Amino acid sequence: EFLKKESIKNGLTYMQDNVSNVILDSHDFISEIKLSSGKNISGDIFLDCTGFNSVLFKKTYDINWVHLDNILPNNNGVVIRKNYTNPQEECHPYTNAKTMKAGWRWSIPTYDDMSYGYVYSDKFIDKDTAEKELRESINEWDQPALHVPFNAGIRNKIAYKNAYAIGITAGFIEPLEATGLAYTTSVLSLLLEELTNNNLILNETINDSINSRIEPKSIELIHFIFTHFYACHRQDSLYWQDMKTREVPESLKKFINVFSEPLSLIKFRHLMETIGYDVTRDRPMFLQGHWWQLLQGCNWYKDYKQEYDTDFIAYSKLKLDIQTYQTNKFLETFPNHYDFLTEWYK
Repeated sequence: EFLKKESIKNGLTYMQDNVSNVILDSHDFISEIKLSSGKNISGDIFLDCTGFNSVLFKKTYDINWVHLDNILPNNNGVVIRKNYTNPQEECHPYTNAKTMKAGWRWSIPTYDDMSYGYVYSDKFIDKDTAEKELRESINEWDQPALHVPFNAGIRNKIAYKNAYAIGITAGFIEPLEATGLAYTTSVLSLLLEELTNNNLILNETINDSINSRIEPKSIELIHFIFTHFYACHRQDSLYWQDMKTREVPESLKKFINVFSEPLSLIKFRHLMETIGYDVTRDRPMFLQGHWWQLLQGCNWYKDYKQEYDTDFIAYSKLKLDIQTYQTNKFLETFPNHYDFLTEWYK
């Protein structure tokens, strides 16, 4: 609602309706969209933001959806909200992720309550058992549960003729790391950049460029999310045993081999180039520091030893002590997160 109001203020015409038909011209470009209300909408560019329904890319153009269940098995989520007991303590400014028997659980504090979600694979657990496991883990038995099935995958092309896939229409990996927002903004940024560089003239060259530039981002996202599960040391259920033993994509094997030790910037840039990035133009979504934090947290480098002289170690400890002190003093200047939100909402 906030974004809608802001967009209308900036000249957007808002209309709530259903698409009844899509009219193509002789070259298969969209000339107009017919709505259930009887209205017609014509235009130069059409953005398909219709989610998994994908009115333009699936129903009109039948652009292939590349399924990821052979890599990422999660295909369901169950969400339960829970009232705060002490919002000043429980409402923190970050999201927690915790492993579960057949997937993982998020904990997201909002101003009104806590949102808990269990993302799982129905190949290893049914919806009722998943809901029960979630309720037991958060000790909540009264609030209703929302079950949300999803289909992990990416669109083979996100730019076709004069249509552009945005949001879930373009691809949905899975909720972990909330990559959907980053992926959506990347697609929009690419479209804006390409149109601006071509004097707002639409042509197939723009589409080819967008499709080729978004492909390495898709590969990167899939690799980064898969590595969360593959590198996790939990193996006490069939789900986690499967994640550890399932076939690793060939392109990801390069990542795993290279990440056997912490990467330098030069090696990381070269690795990104192997999946199609032009690193002089496009910035990866996750940098080498993000990969290090992920793998270090999974004990990936527990056997990695690097020799340092005593002066370097002493200097490093001093720097860490100074940074810790500065960070703590800085945090002391902030109000309690819930109190800050209360003031902001007022």
